[in-house]
Amino acid sequence: MNATKSLSLPEFYSTIEPLIYYVIAMVIYAFFIFKFYRFVASRDIFKIDFDKHRGKGKAAMYALYILGYIILFPILIFLWFGIFSVLLIFLSKIKILSTLLLISMALVATIRIGAYYNEDLSRDIAKLLPLALLAIFIIDMSYVSIPESVNMLYTIPAMWKSMVYYLVFVMCLEFILRILHGAWCHSRKKKVKPEVPEIPEQA
Repeated sequence: MNATKSLSLPEFYSTIEPLIYYVIAMVIYAFFIFKFYRFVASRDIFKIDFDKHRGKGKAAMYALYILGYIILFPILIFLWFGIFSVLLIFLSKIKILSTLLLISMALVATIRIGAYYNEDLSRDIAKLLPLALLAIFIIDMSYVSIPESVNMLYTIPAMWKSMVYYLVFVMCLEFILRILHGAWCHSRKKKVKPEVPEIPEQA
């Protein structure tokens, strides 16, 4: 009875409040990572069904498809690169910005190469770093030095030349991969022989 009397509603609220914040933060982070790693690991970023269009409509779809990879894809690469860079800055004990940016773009390139081989492999690579950061934060929050990491974020603009070179490299890599994948799919279609319908025997 004494233990029951010692319970109080204000104490309940004060105890549960940080738990609520942690749950909300972890759920938002988990949902974001779930959507992010599936997106970055998809082989076909822009999915267009060309078979539904003919003539000028099909030509317009091809034009939009090419423009998507010329205009939107660099933006996506930079977004992925930025997210992985931020995660690495907070996760890694190595506080050399040039090294962290190099690893981040290498990770993006590896994920894109993996997507053309096997999307499951690419997804596993893409979710490795974000989930590792979550695991480390849960086990030891003191591992992450937030002030030091934030200060490093402010120095990223000074590395803009390296980031531009990395961006050009990954774009060229993606175009090469798409060309090779398209050629491989085309060669497979040629190897598939059309089925010849059987002619019924005449009595």
